[in-house]
This record gives sequence, structure tokens and C-alpha cells, in this order.
Amino acid sequence: MKPLFALLALLLGTQTAPAQGLPGAVEVYAAKFSAEDLHGLLEFYATPLGKRLIAAQPQIAQQMFQLGSAWGQRTAQAALAKHAEELRKRGFKL
Repeated sequence: MKPLFALLALLLGTQTAPAQGLPGAVEVYAAKFSAEDLHGLLEFYATPLGKRLIAAQPQIAQQMFQLGSAWGQRTAQAALAKHAEELRKRGFKL
């Protein structure tokens, strides 16, 4: 498992093994990917496209979070509007 720690540290861009900085990270990756897969990911992240993905990933994650939050709010509002009368009948104050 120690080689996997080092491999994940490289993959995650950390100075320390994930098990030290993020308990459970190794198990999450190990459950989904073989060591060969992880080596393939490292090779990909070393390519120009992989490097662009690494650089863009924080902004992508932030934008996806904002999209998901907005969608969740719209969905909740629509559900509340659809069921407001029934909720009031059951004693909920909206």
C-alpha cells in the first residue's frame, strides 16, 4: 500500500501522502482504480491537456457548484410552490 500512497500524493499534487493529510483518500482511489490505472492517470496529467485540466479544475468545480446550487434552489422552490397548499393544510407555516 505504501507505493499507492506515494502515487496518490503525486496524483493529488500534495507533498505528503494522502493518508496523512486526507484520511480515507487512498481507500477511495484504490476502490475505483488499479495501480496501473493510477499510473495511467499520472501519465495523462503529465500531458499538456492533463496540465490544462489540473489548472482549470478549481474553476470548473466552483462553477459546477454554483450551477448545482442554483438548480437545487429552483427545484426546491418549484416543489414548495407545487405542494404549498397541502403543507398549509397539514399545519406547516410557509
